[in-house]
Amino acid sequence: MATELYEELTPEERAAAFRDMTQMVGWKLYVAEAEKRHGPAAVGNALMVLTAQIPPSADRAWEIAQLVERLQMTCAAVNELIKWPEEQIRMVQEPKAKGPFASLRRVPR
Repeated sequence: MATELYEELTPEERAAAFRDMTQMVGWKLYVAEAEKRHGPAAVGNALMVLTAQIPPSADRAWEIAQLVERLQMTCAAVNELIKWPEEQIRMVQEPKAKGPFASLRRVPR
């Protein structure tokens, strides 16, 4: 159902919807909570707590590496979800002229 809705809307309609959504207080609360749970400080705290629970053994370094990898994957997934609306908006916006002489482009006659 969500895929159908996404396909039914034009890119401009989707960008407008995402623009509206990212301005809402609920979205800002969601982003703040995601950063609180999966931001650098939270990841550092989780890493300290979880590594302390891994008993000393020959496999401890491997287990810690696996833990770090899972934390990184989780944070990357959360960050992708947070960035997605802005990426959708950016895709619709016209590309801006680049370079030192971009403003001097010739206008077709």
